[in-house]
Amino acid sequence: MKKEHFMIDNVACTVYTSTPADSGLAGGPGAAGDPGDAGAGDASEASSAGRGDDAAAGLNMRGPKFLLVQAVDDHDLEVLDSEADAIADEAGEPFVLAAFKVSDWNVDLSPWEAPAVFGDQDFGAGAEATLAFVEDALIPGVSARLGVSRQVPVVIGGYSLAGLFALWAGHRSRSFAAIAAASPSVWFPGWMDLTKSTCPSVRAVYLSLGDREEKTCNQLMAAVGDCIKEQERILRGRGIPVTLEWNKGNHFKHPDLRTARAFAWCMKTLGDAE
Repeated sequence: MKKEHFMIDNVACTVYTSTPADSGLAGGPGAAGDPGDAGAGDASEASSAGRGDDAAAGLNMRGPKFLLVQAVDDHDLEVLDSEADAIADEAGEPFVLAAFKVSDWNVDLSPWEAPAVFGDQDFGAGAEATLAFVEDALIPGVSARLGVSRQVPVVIGGYSLAGLFALWAGHRSRSFAAIAAASPSVWFPGWMDLTKSTCPSVRAVYLSLGDREEKTCNQLMAAVGDCIKEQERILRGRGIPVTLEWNKGNHFKHPDLRTARAFAWCMKTLGDAE
């Protein structure tokens, strides 16, 4: 697995490129563990070899079949290596995972303003700007730097509020082929109203939740189980391939493996549909 760190439009990006030597690629699909148990011109500080034409040539020997996009914070970055390896093991297809670090989780990933549900930080309305960065800078920047074809399907995903952002982005934009929403914050005030009235422009949606996530004293967040089941029903009723996976544990158990499973399912589902 090749890993690079660079900046795009002053946003720190961590990018993984799978290779045939990675588990699941050289000898066929493997099996990941059960999660329940501006452009390239701004790039700098690459942590591995390979630039320009050399990087593109290496990829094009087989070429990534998917570009995976994920918003992350410091906690996600701590387990991102594990997530990337698990995607390779589970999916068995070459991919590029482009993770970008948000500066303010509650603002950058929220589609509209909402009062705080824990702590004292309210939710902002920064999702529009974040989506613009993903579409106008991150995707073209990573594609140009690594020689990724613009015809490669883009899967947007994430965990928790980043999972909600992925769902919202799929409703808002036609740039994405699938949504990998692991434990998404579908309890978010007003979300169910939006998803009932609009349809995402994607070919597949993965949803998951921990089986203890709804067991909370916070009344708003306790509705997450009912919300995720309703989300699945809405998507299925619109003819969109969707799955809802229940994982053992609360919201904080194995976010890396849960997110990896989400991306891998989307990759397999898109591949099977070809």
